[in-house]
Amino acid sequence: MNARFRNGLLVSGAGVALLGLLWLMPRQPEEARQKAADLKPLESGELEEALALINGSDPMKGILMLREMVEKDSTNTEAQMYLGIYSLQTGQTDKARERFEAVLRVDSLNAEAHWQLGQIDFSVEAFAAAAGHFDKVTEHHSDEIPGAWFFLGRCREFTGDFAGALEAYTTFQPLNTDTVVAGKLEEFIAGLKEKLN
Repeated sequence: MNARFRNGLLVSGAGVALLGLLWLMPRQPEEARQKAADLKPLESGELEEALALINGSDPMKGILMLREMVEKDSTNTEAQMYLGIYSLQTGQTDKARERFEAVLRVDSLNAEAHWQLGQIDFSVEAFAAAAGHFDKVTEHHSDEIPGAWFFLGRCREFTGDFAGALEAYTTFQPLNTDTVVAGKLEEFIAGLKEKLN
């Protein structure tokens, strides 16, 4: 999978305390999206054709093509992921969740599906559930989505696991390249150290 997923990321839901930071967090690079062993080969550019229609002259026709692909083969993780992303963009969070969960039934360690589900759960303050997804990302794909360490820290902090939050933040600190996020991170770490002393 490629950068089109990250370009399509939409964090849905209201009331996320750090919405501004969500957009500042590092995203998954293009090369990290390839899970060639787990993906079905594309049939004659069908996926690219559908995406071109979605982003061009006939979005509904492209969506219908993606749906047909998963009706023919429910294990087509790329088509499922795109349908999930487009569901998020149109505010259909429940449908998006179903798509990402379908991906995990085929590939239980899929970084992008865990990342998206973590974002969905985080946005509705289901921090324990979100932590489970971010934990999977950090455990198996730490280099691919380093921002998962940040969100794992937030989830742990919000659920009262201050030592775990501190561990996640300090792991993320050298991976972060954004100076604004770095400043906030310092504040979070200092606050946690005070709580733990």
